Amino acid sequence: MMNSHQEKEDLLLQIRDKLRKDDIKLWLSPYYTSENKPSEEHISSLATEYASIFKMPCELCYSVIKELQNHALENLKCKSLYEESGLATLKIKILHQNSPPRIISKEIRLSATASDLKNALRQDINTSVDRVKLISTGKVLKNNEPLSNQNVKNGQLIIAILLNECETEIAAKENKIKDLENTKSDSRLLALDNEYMQLEDQFGNVVKIPPHEKKALVVAMMLQEKGKSALKKKDYTTALIYFLEADEEYRLCNSQLLNTVDNYALLDLDIAWCYLCLESVAHLPEAQQRLSACEKKFIDTYGANLERVIAVKGTPGNEAALLMRLHLLQAIVLYHQNKRSEAVNLLRKVESEINSLKVDEQSVISLIELGYTPTEATLGLRATNGDVNLAANYINENREKRAQSRKKAKAEAELDKLVLSIYSNKTQKAQIIIRSSGMVKLLGTKHTHKYENSLFDYLCM
Repeated sequence: MMNSHQEKEDLLLQIRDKLRKDDIKLWLSPYYTSENKPSEEHISSLATEYASIFKMPCELCYSVIKELQNHALENLKCKSLYEESGLATLKIKILHQNSPPRIISKEIRLSATASDLKNALRQDINTSVDRVKLISTGKVLKNNEPLSNQNVKNGQLIIAILLNECETEIAAKENKIKDLENTKSDSRLLALDNEYMQLEDQFGNVVKIPPHEKKALVVAMMLQEKGKSALKKKDYTTALIYFLEADEEYRLCNSQLLNTVDNYALLDLDIAWCYLCLESVAHLPEAQQRLSACEKKFIDTYGANLERVIAVKGTPGNEAALLMRLHLLQAIVLYHQNKRSEAVNLLRKVESEINSLKVDEQSVISLIELGYTPTEATLGLRATNGDVNLAANYINENREKRAQSRKKAKAEAELDKLVLSIYSNKTQKAQIIIRSSGMVKLLGTKHTHKYENSLFDYLCM
């Protein structure tokens, strides 16, 4: 059951879509007269017509139509001001945890910096500007760069997030994250040598990372984890900042690397979720774009029907849960676009996916008592249709596969180091190429090192 606010928002979606389809422009005749006044007669007539179509009170339809008309007239006014004076009108949505959002307007030249805009907000936010983060078109605005250089345009909606920590404290935390990379203390990434770091993809396979990308990737993944932590606490504003900062770092990595692991796809999923939880309707196009990108990455990585996951792991497991989350968010976006039938069909699919992912709570407890983690227990039961014994076997097999994968990676790393040390003589003209399979070739010579296979086998023992 909707409350009055939700009922009005739902009707607004439908009327706005209906006006667009009927090509009705509320800022033109007959709904707006040549005397620059609204035509109450024509607006009332339109409200009566729509009340009959949508089975809603005429007064509510009238209120929604007037709101849409005022919004359109305000946009025209802002456009004229910008053309005449160069002053852009920006709508600022101010967000603070546990406080209702509010929207204000600010007139500013786009040659001004983000810091200038923050100072203009000073009297409206009642807090230090150091505690403000500005977000536009999916990026955190940089303080000292002009707004125009950061793709800010007249009439645009800017999200202003008021943080509990000041910007210098956040910067200190981000620097600490970068320092962690320098000491190679991130538990998910292991430095094997000065040239490569080790990373496992979702299938347990080793991915090698060139040194010029490793720092960006570590920082991105740790910022993403910070965002996930905030997300669990339902602190969507802080989570969004961390996720967008992580997005900037990921973009420093090549696309081939990002396609190898699913972290970047999950980031798009979480950013879209934050926008929806913050009720930022203006960012729906970006949310839709991110969800489409996420879907493509999932298909490329998992297969259209998860066939690649099943071929490697024997079960879709966790990946099926990720697809369910994706479909749920896509359905919410479709609803806000007033594509009701498509949203309903996708929600039915989501319901079916949720039912297939459910596991018996007592079975989970039984596996936990055997020493397995809750996550292992849940994934194991999903993979074996709820059979506790088979789930235990499945978990043990997965543990063994991962252990073997890590053992092999360590052996390959040791081999790489040893071969490099053997051929470290600078007068040697041969160039060494270390393949991911552990094989070594010498360019400029006609044969490979005859001991490499036996050495590799020895290191794997």
